[in-house]
Amino acid sequence: MAAFLLRSWFSSVILPPPPRMQGETTQSYRYASMVSEGRAIPALDTLVMHPSGMLTSENSIFEEYIAGGLHRALFPGTDFQAFLRVFCLAFPLLGMVAILLWFREAGLGGSRAAMAALAYGFLLPAMLRARGESFYRETVAVPVILFLCWSVERSTRSTSTRASLVPSAVSAILLSAAAASWKASGFVCAAILFYILVLHIGRKLPLPAVALPAVAQIASALLIPHMRAEGAILSPASVVAFALLVSTVARVTALPVLAAAASAMVALFGFNDATAHVGAMILAKFRFLFLHPGDPLQLPPDARLFWVGGYETPPVGEILLLFGPLIVFALFGARRLWQRGPSLLRWAVPAALAAYMMMDRLHVLLAPVLLAPAVETLRTRWRYPVFGAILALQSVFVLPYSGILEGAGLHFGQQASLLGEEELSDLVAWADSSTDADEAFLSYWHISGFISAYAGRPVVTHTFFENASNRRNIEEFAVRVFQPEDSLTAFMRRTGSEYVVHQADFLLDQGPAGLLYLAGLTSPPENSAALLMQYEPDGLSELRLVFQGPSLRVFSLPSGSAATSPARSGLLFDARFTDLFGDYRKAAEALSDPLGTARSLALAGRDNRSPELLSAALVLVCDDGGDLDAATGIMQELVGLHLDGLYPIEGIAADFHAYLSSFGPDPELRLDLARLYLAAGMEDEASSEVRAALEEDPGLAGSGNAADLLRLAERGME
Repeated sequence: MAAFLLRSWFSSVILPPPPRMQGETTQSYRYASMVSEGRAIPALDTLVMHPSGMLTSENSIFEEYIAGGLHRALFPGTDFQAFLRVFCLAFPLLGMVAILLWFREAGLGGSRAAMAALAYGFLLPAMLRARGESFYRETVAVPVILFLCWSVERSTRSTSTRASLVPSAVSAILLSAAAASWKASGFVCAAILFYILVLHIGRKLPLPAVALPAVAQIASALLIPHMRAEGAILSPASVVAFALLVSTVARVTALPVLAAAASAMVALFGFNDATAHVGAMILAKFRFLFLHPGDPLQLPPDARLFWVGGYETPPVGEILLLFGPLIVFALFGARRLWQRGPSLLRWAVPAALAAYMMMDRLHVLLAPVLLAPAVETLRTRWRYPVFGAILALQSVFVLPYSGILEGAGLHFGQQASLLGEEELSDLVAWADSSTDADEAFLSYWHISGFISAYAGRPVVTHTFFENASNRRNIEEFAVRVFQPEDSLTAFMRRTGSEYVVHQADFLLDQGPAGLLYLAGLTSPPENSAALLMQYEPDGLSELRLVFQGPSLRVFSLPSGSAATSPARSGLLFDARFTDLFGDYRKAAEALSDPLGTARSLALAGRDNRSPELLSAALVLVCDDGGDLDAATGIMQELVGLHLDGLYPIEGIAADFHAYLSSFGPDPELRLDLARLYLAAGMEDEASSEVRAALEEDPGLAGSGNAADLLRLAERGME
């Protein structure tokens, strides 16, 4: 209960979660909602991978049935999203019970095991993935894996067949549940089965401890739909399971162990498309020593797609942020843990550490097992409250702690996203209200999940990488975006898409996680669809702009029903500001704190008499609904710079239009712009502004100012 209260407080005060599920979990949320409402998850999901649809049996949907079923049984009619947040906070706490049982079974004693369990409940809310943020696979899988480790520890320590029967049967059930709940569990199961194999060769284990988990793995590979679909019968875990069954027949040498390891490696790196992206990433990491090559074409497409945040090698800053205090304790207790003799827990520590170094997302597996050497330091009673207090303080003061690390130059390897929650809400609301239910969207995978789950519109890509066809769609989308417009529209027609979502990230994020890198490029080609959608939408021949937010735009083919063209202001979509905000981090800062950025730009612009800085400040104030007086003051300074000959007419005209789009209509201001146009000899533009002013205020027709301006403009045109 204390851990639940801390996590609830943490998720509401320290790091509040976004209002919706995120990324890959949007798909899980949609399926769990179906179960909650009493609907069956369809065998063919036509809302994703449009137009052919996706076979849901190709992905694990175990946790969706658990969460949706619990809500339907216990809280029918209540808000499912609110229930799901509580579920994501509460279910992982079962891991505390598993840690208590496992650590006691491994010989750490009741006090240390209890302290480890309590510490896990408070440890940065289980590495930030148990704060109700999103419905991750790990939410259900990690507690199941921890219970599996306990039951295996117990069964392999049994000295008789009878004593091992019950824990071995539990191990078999939990192994199947773990495999069903998370595809990464397949690698965990392979490691556990390999541990049993090595232990069995060294000393004969009771038959149930060896045979039942092996049979469970093989049965799961044949019966669980997503495992059967991806050929898991040839996976590393199944290869080791077969070796285990062979070893139950006769006492053998280490040869089957080596054969199992070799077969597992072959299976991992080359046997099927469902896990090819994992193998490609791992091979690429070893080949390039865990550093992305400068030339993206040196990596295969699957490695470029999968070697991104969540699957990176963690930087030092992240390691210290998540595990800093715990590592200090663990270093002093590691020797004592090793001296306790063979145990699954002892081997789990280096295995989980290696997994974390390979994929930073697997910190959820390292967190519980790293507690084992850490609590080994608790040899006197007074150390228990000190240990608990340090870990609790780490959670409570995580933001100041992260600031200290950042100040020391230890970054966390995660870039701020340009896409904010308000913009995402606007996109979902627009898609829901302005497009037809059968009109499909082509977008990058993380946007697809939001559109399908929250707007109910068909999408071409989805959030699961395990499907090879989906990976090809994502990769082709990346390539086509940086080709001419007709290439992109041909892809849209082939996939039946009426809309394409363009993000400023496509051009600005030139790091390994960006779309540019995925496309195999280091800079966007001239005349590519991405450049036109970003800076020159009028230059597109078929696509028309139908929605715009601060960092994304939606374009429609002529067949799309949405027809309203939005106003075209926007800092990131104005080519004038490329030098200022072409850097991804600066663009993210401008969108996360627009008024603060505008203030600093305006001050610097005044000091330097820089129209570019002042203009950027004006656009930020206008786009974010800033103060009218502030915008007016910036406009006056820009007009002064123009009159002094320091700012061309094209720039000041763009500023007038940005101001009018937010604070207009203002016919008198349009007349001022018309005068500037006339002074620059641009009679056509002057006439257009006067006519627009007259439309906004017909009463101006009788004024001498408007009539004289229109007459002068038309005389110049003659």
